[in-house]
Amino acid sequence: MGDVHGAHKALLQCLEAVGFDYRIDTLIQLGDVVDGYAEVYECVETLLKIKNLIAIRGNHDDWFRRFLMTYVHPALWTQGGMATLASYLKNGCARPDDPAILSPDIFQYLIKSFLSSSVCTI
Repeated sequence: MGDVHGAHKALLQCLEAVGFDYRIDTLIQLGDVVDGYAEVYECVETLLKIKNLIAIRGNHDDWFRRFLMTYVHPALWTQGGMATLASYLKNGCARPDDPAILSPDIFQYLIKSFLSSSVCTI
């Protein structure tokens, strides 16, 4: 399976349609779980429940990983990066008081970007 792009409902529908057993079956995830729809957090959490998951990082996944390390999104947020970050913010995974996730200055910058962006809202 590849190119989930934050579409949690579609991910669940695919797993259900094939009668996927999270404990026994193997899923090879071909990348691009992030960017696109604003349910990336839910997609990642669902995939992590799969005991036999083989996950390959896609270019969108790599962009978000690089953002988390450098605070610079290589695609300049034009490919769904804002929706990805919004997914984590709405699930309480990034807080201005948590330097392991984002620095307060970066967090405030992103919040302002969200508020002025037509891409997604929190």
